[in-house]
Amino acid sequence: MKNIEEFVSSHYPVDDDKLKELLTEYITKFVVPYPTFGPLEEELLQHCLKVGKSIDDLPEDDEIYNKYYSPDISY
Repeated sequence: MKNIEEFVSSHYPVDDDKLKELLTEYITKFVVPYPTFGPLEEELLQHCLKVGKSIDDLPEDDEIYNKYYSPDISY
């Protein structure tokens, strides 16, 4: 867990402790890093954790996924 917290601190430039906690939980649960390029949003992280799917595993018709990943948005 300590290594994951260090990874989060070094790879995701956020000062928000809640967001760091969610990133740590996401990486621990899915054993994959959160996408570096893309939305770093609390709502999206919470949704992934709630439904038990990483961002890559969310269906394309998922409402929250489409809010942050649509053809009109580029990162």
